[in-house]
Amino acid sequence: MRSLFTSVCFSLLTVFLSTGSVAAQITINNDNFIRPSGFIDSSYSVPRSMVPPPVTGENLTWDYSDLTYDSTYYREFIAGMDTLLPTALNYTEAGIYFGALQANSQTWEGQSVNGYSDLIGITIQDTTFNITPLTGGPTDNFHIVGGTIPYTNGGANSLPFPITFGSQWDTEYSEVINYDITVAAFGLNSVPGTIREDVAVSREVVGYGRVRLPGVGDDPDPFYDVLLVKLTRTSVDSAFLGGAPAPVALLNAFMFTQGEVTRDTAFLFYGLGEFGVALINHNLSNGQVFFRPVGGNLTSTYTLRLLESNVYPNPIVAGDQLIFEVPEGLPAGTQLQLIGMDGRLTFQKVLTTRQAARIEVSLPTGLPAAPYVYTVRSANGQLLVSGKLEVR
Repeated sequence: MRSLFTSVCFSLLTVFLSTGSVAAQITINNDNFIRPSGFIDSSYSVPRSMVPPPVTGENLTWDYSDLTYDSTYYREFIAGMDTLLPTALNYTEAGIYFGALQANSQTWEGQSVNGYSDLIGITIQDTTFNITPLTGGPTDNFHIVGGTIPYTNGGANSLPFPITFGSQWDTEYSEVINYDITVAAFGLNSVPGTIREDVAVSREVVGYGRVRLPGVGDDPDPFYDVLLVKLTRTSVDSAFLGGAPAPVALLNAFMFTQGEVTRDTAFLFYGLGEFGVALINHNLSNGQVFFRPVGGNLTSTYTLRLLESNVYPNPIVAGDQLIFEVPEGLPAGTQLQLIGMDGRLTFQKVLTTRQAARIEVSLPTGLPAAPYVYTVRSANGQLLVSGKLEVR
């Protein structure tokens, strides 16, 4: 139902055994895995290439400093709480799909003294779809029951604290979404049903040592102490209607396969300190890889001093002028960006000369109506201005 990672990859890397002094064993716990509650996450991708799996073992050095990238992905994590999710840390705006139909949703992650989980639940907007184009009935509809849905067993349990080399843990959890449907041709009138995804994940810390990344400027990042985690994930999708498996004809209309199994195997490098994130994700199942230079990957919206600004009109119509008022002005090289809820950069304007307090930007006429995140970044990637924009 949901892919494990967003799109990414990269070029030739060098992995070599460390020499010299032996690195101390590394342990990650709640005190040294510091994930902000509100921030914008940047990850960097390059075209897919033949990237071997990382070497596993003790006291290793992995050098990725020669990686180059051609795309940047952004995700805004918004600090939040929900009484049904006691460990909630933040959420991201997203969409959940039922064939060609999309309902707005929020995906939650959580952290406590016992561990960090990148998936603890989902909040879905109560939505009713007219499905006449799919079924032919003029009053046929598909209703997603809104609300917050905690994942069973606390969710993904991505990093139970403490973990160190040799740690192993298994997690099973389910996402259960309630709906009701009316299809006159099938004799269905607001018949309730459920769509569920059952997930089983095995994780093991298969290496520790140091990793080096390309960085966000001309110089690579320094080496960071890391744990290397191997993840194996299996998910099974199923749909039920009126307490029984949903009929095939109905599933086909929604492009849903009963009992579809998805498998992923991935390696993740987790570091210590104030970045609380996987520095590298390498999905062996689809070849996707992305990395996060520590110098530019996490920007806390609570601790960073953003520039005073006013961005309007909001909402705005595609093709209209979006105005950025920044009293301090913006130097040449500043990037004005618009990012979709899937994290993809949908529009960018780079200032070629220094601009005064008011900058006017023409949005593309074909920009889809949707919520976006706007950001203003300096030439070296520092976040200066950020907010939400509604395009209608």
